[in-house]
Amino acid sequence: MKAFIFANRQLIGFAHLVKGDIAMGGLYGQFYPNEYYKLAVQGIVRQINNALNLQSNKWSALQLHAQLENGHRLEPIGGITLDDMAELPGEIIRIDIAGVDPQIISTYFP
Repeated sequence: MKAFIFANRQLIGFAHLVKGDIAMGGLYGQFYPNEYYKLAVQGIVRQINNALNLQSNKWSALQLHAQLENGHRLEPIGGITLDDMAELPGEIIRIDIAGVDPQIISTYFP
């Protein structure tokens, strides 16, 4: 299902999400960034991904969230990450969402 992805309330792109690890409330998919992502967010994401230790506070500071195309906003307990690495330019950017309510997954991702 298509979802719009936001950072700090600003649209940064969209993704086509599919079910992942159901027990972990996982969804994942390909992320399609917009120009705002490339200008204002990509550098931060790449810095976080290049860090040697988990930078969960930096992910939290981006306030990433997803809204399904039907208008339902996902509230993942585990958060959202983007696999965007400067060393792999042009590669597909993967989005992972963890801790989505199982009822939401079963309703919108049959």
